[in-house]
Amino acid sequence: MPYMLYLRTRNSGVEYPSGIGMLSGTVIRNLKATCELTTMMYFSDHSEILYDGNCKIAFHGHNTQFEFHIPGLMWYSDAYQHAYPDKVKQLIRHKRARINTENVFHSLLDLSDIRYPDEHLERSVLSSKLRPQKRYVDSYGWSDYDNSTFKGDCREVKDNGKSLVQVKD
Repeated sequence: MPYMLYLRTRNSGVEYPSGIGMLSGTVIRNLKATCELTTMMYFSDHSEILYDGNCKIAFHGHNTQFEFHIPGLMWYSDAYQHAYPDKVKQLIRHKRARINTENVFHSLLDLSDIRYPDEHLERSVLSSKLRPQKRYVDSYGWSDYDNSTFKGDCREVKDNGKSLVQVKD
């Protein structure tokens, strides 16, 4: 489940959380230097277990809560904020929204102001129409993350209901 970070510049520097990486800081500095209408969106595809707490396993592929919380960030220039104040307002409003990577596609198109037939603004973090969606994760079938419990030191995700069966091609 991505956790949203939106970044703003302060003075001449860029502040960003550790763990997101120097690359994003470099990209943001380069975008900021253009003084153009620019944005950046980043989401990881998965996270890693790094012997969190008392959990004695590492890396990914273990169906734990630690793996499903992934970093995500959006940065926008002052020019973007000036051109799209309502989108920025909604982004800030939704910074704690429960989203998943299914929101990325719709948010990216909305961020770019690309309109299309049958668009789904209810899945864009930049839209006032954003609505909660079920967040399924691949944990012993498609598990409803928000209807799950977390077992043991590694916080293994267990659906409280019945997981959806995965159809394999």
